[in-house]
Amino acid sequence: MLVDESKGTGVLSEAWPTPPDGYNIGYAGGIGPANIKDVLEKVLEAGNGREVWVDMESSLRSSKNGTDVFDLDKCYECIGAVCSAEQFVHPEYLR
Repeated sequence: MLVDESKGTGVLSEAWPTPPDGYNIGYAGGIGPANIKDVLEKVLEAGNGREVWVDMESSLRSSKNGTDVFDLDKCYECIGAVCSAEQFVHPEYLR
């Protein structure tokens, strides 16, 4: 189940609902490299120990040479933020 309070407009949510029983839940809407660390803290709290995930594809895109691309540099920014929040540890070969 994906919860996107922005209804696809990319506006950051003000609230992160607790997952209903029996569902894994993902969160979307305005999540990106600049705020992923803060958002993760909130969605993990909302998840109350359950597994949660985030969707942020549009914020991971850039225009390079006039072409819309999936920007791996932005992905690495998010990975770094997740690791600095101690939610995940980089594998040794990526350090």
